[in-house]
Amino acid sequence: MKNRKFSVLVALLSMWACAQTEGGGDGDTAPVPDTIGGDAARIEVWDDTTEIQGELQEVSGDTSEVLADVSEVGSDANKQCAEGYVGYPDCVSQALAWYDEANGRLWQVTPPDGDFNWQQAQAYCEALELGGLTDWRLPTISELRSLIRGCPGTMPGGDCAVSDSCLTMSCLAVPWDPCTPDLGPDEGCYWVTELEGFCFLFWSASQVEDYPENAWSVNFNQGGVGYLATDNVDEGVRCVRSLQQ
Repeated sequence: MKNRKFSVLVALLSMWACAQTEGGGDGDTAPVPDTIGGDAARIEVWDDTTEIQGELQEVSGDTSEVLADVSEVGSDANKQCAEGYVGYPDCVSQALAWYDEANGRLWQVTPPDGDFNWQQAQAYCEALELGGLTDWRLPTISELRSLIRGCPGTMPGGDCAVSDSCLTMSCLAVPWDPCTPDLGPDEGCYWVTELEGFCFLFWSASQVEDYPENAWSVNFNQGGVGYLATDNVDEGVRCVRSLQQ
């Protein structure tokens, strides 16, 4: 199979070379361009093996384009964004978004100024266009808790029972140790160091199931998890999106 693909590629390049030498005269060989295709060629490398299936699309003067598809060979693909960008294949500037590689999510680095009630927070994320992407949303309480750092009781896997699978008021009955305000790992804040913004209360999209006029939130100033009324309490908002695979 590999020999056949190699022969096809050689034949295509020979056709391109013939187009260059035609009319050259005296047996002179036309110069070979430095590149073929530019953005039209996409090659991904698995370990040390590259397999290319090429199809000649255009031969015109000095222009040749080979569109390449890649068949998966080996184990891990070398898939990555350019320097300064995160979240392959979407690739957003790291100045705009933090990539949570463990959970496959992109987070807004800098939240908007001001406070929002719960409905406004949802509307803000749904309308957000950031890094050329428009499918941002308000995070669930489990997603929001995944940002907590330095507070064992409320970090994912901690004693706090509030999560996407436990949203009733009784979920707060499980005791957990609160953390001291202003002593978090990021300049006193209990979140990942890549994030910015005012370190206080942030909305989740998760309502309290048995009291739906309330929604769950996280206080990153002390790593706390709680709830507040959706219609009259203003909090911060930080949007998230699931990475497209």
